[in-house]
Amino acid sequence: MNRRRTLLEFQAALFDAGVARTYSIVFSMRIGSNWLCEMLAQLGLGRPPEYFQYPYEKNVHFQATEEIDEIGQIVSLLGRISVSGIIASKTTHDHRARPEEPLRRNIRDYNGIESAFPKHK
Repeated sequence: MNRRRTLLEFQAALFDAGVARTYSIVFSMRIGSNWLCEMLAQLGLGRPPEYFQYPYEKNVHFQATEEIDEIGQIVSLLGRISVSGIIASKTTHDHRARPEEPLRRNIRDYNGIESAFPKHK
């Protein structure tokens, strides 16, 4: 059985994986978010595609992490997609549930993505 971590342990694991800053772009269909994400990527401000998109079982970003526990999956994913220490994700309300659920289950003092991810905007 996996032991529940503290928020500080999770943040230290992210730091060790090279993650220094995070941000999310919340979007709805047909608002130009793909263009915005392309511009941000060209500026070196992360690569913000939909990392937490459905269906989770078929999400290519998580397929390489199947043997790791849930927190390890998130840390591994964020470490792999980090660009100069920046993690950017494009998300809907439903996508946000992908990291929220395992963080809430596995981090004792979890208080939302904004408090868990480094310098989240």
